[in-house]
Amino acid sequence: MMGYDEVCVGKMCSPQQTFWEITAHQIPVMDNAKFAAIVGIGPQFGFGNTEKTLLMSFGIEEFSVCLQRENGADGYLTWGAIASPEHKKANFRTVPSIGEFHWTAKMDQVYFGDDATKFTPVCGTGKEKCSAIIDSGTSLIAAPTEHLVALSAHMPAINEDCSNLHELPTLHFALNGEDYTLPPSAYVMRVKGGLMEANSVWDILFFKPKVSKMNMCMPAFMQMDMEDQHGKMWIMGMPFFRYYHSSFNRKNKEMHFAAAGAGCEPKPFQLAHLANRTGLLDTRSKSHADFQPFDADLSLLIPPTLSSMLDSSKGKKIIV
Repeated sequence: MMGYDEVCVGKMCSPQQTFWEITAHQIPVMDNAKFAAIVGIGPQFGFGNTEKTLLMSFGIEEFSVCLQRENGADGYLTWGAIASPEHKKANFRTVPSIGEFHWTAKMDQVYFGDDATKFTPVCGTGKEKCSAIIDSGTSLIAAPTEHLVALSAHMPAINEDCSNLHELPTLHFALNGEDYTLPPSAYVMRVKGGLMEANSVWDILFFKPKVSKMNMCMPAFMQMDMEDQHGKMWIMGMPFFRYYHSSFNRKNKEMHFAAAGAGCEPKPFQLAHLANRTGLLDTRSKSHADFQPFDADLSLLIPPTLSSMLDSSKGKKIIV
């Protein structure tokens, strides 16, 4: 149900802000959630309408998102530019957003390991295209089933007691041609909470153990088979924001990424040389925390919820 009301955040107010009231839903997380509203922070108007979003009403053209890594730690949503253009050019990577309704980047070279010559990337090879939606509203990493099947061949089994995370490989992927990495702590979760309350989320987890247990470690990937003119889609959800300070510019349709410090401060990328003398831009220095799982209450996980099932610019349906 659509309506209008005055919406204020601190001293910023929008007197006739459009909002949609949910009167009925089948979203399990909303039965237990602590939040009372969802604020869209997409690149432009919502799908199928021309009503201003809250950011548009406040005149905000740029914002940043970063989540601290510790379990239960605070996250930050910063409205407004967090760095000058000169500082961004020197310390951030700029990635054009190619999505109409979502913050989307061209992606390729997705593989597990530390040597690209040993593994065949699961997308970006040959004529196959991929894209990644950078979405703070998705709890885990979502990927096409065939890509997860291919990646699983290069990932050792994860011990239920989380004792072998130091043996697990790094996840590599390239956004707009530049390399990014995520350590085991970004893609391994220790399951907590009641499974009976989260069956819908459990069903879309790709790496499911045969027996459902609590306090066990498992890969934190959701399967999602969606495709548009940019190729097969991934979603880099909350794990991405724990390692990358991410800024989004609505006016220029750009994303700016920096390595996230311990307190979410943006830090420059670092140059790391691999054992085979191949130099590539590693995104962070490794630490003990990179090999610790994050705790996940399945009843509170948010699955992928894209705003549109149709790309109006191409007229192609997205396969779900």
